[in-house]
Amino acid sequence: MANHIDNVALNELKEILDDDFILLVETYISDTDGRISHLEQGIADQDAETIKTVAHSIKGSSSNLFAITLTALCQKVEDKGRAGSVEGLEPLFEEIKIEYQQVRDELSQLL
Repeated sequence: MANHIDNVALNELKEILDDDFILLVETYISDTDGRISHLEQGIADQDAETIKTVAHSIKGSSSNLFAITLTALCQKVEDKGRAGSVEGLEPLFEEIKIEYQQVRDELSQLL
């Protein structure tokens, strides 16, 4: 199984945070579930500002948990939103949904 998270860095974070790590992961999953839906709506509405803002939020929180690929995908979407280029985001969003599910599954195994 391919790793979607830098597990070495994540394990270091887990050691540092100790009991707070579980809260961090639970909060990340809860928040990101909602943000994914919000991003999907922004893309459907072709709302560049929403796309940029929500992709930036997902990127930041995913980066904090070392979800490398998801972070990079969100950066691409954020860049498109910033440029006002909202056409053709559906395939990228599908990649984000698939990658997020993988990240979510890996993180859930740590709970």
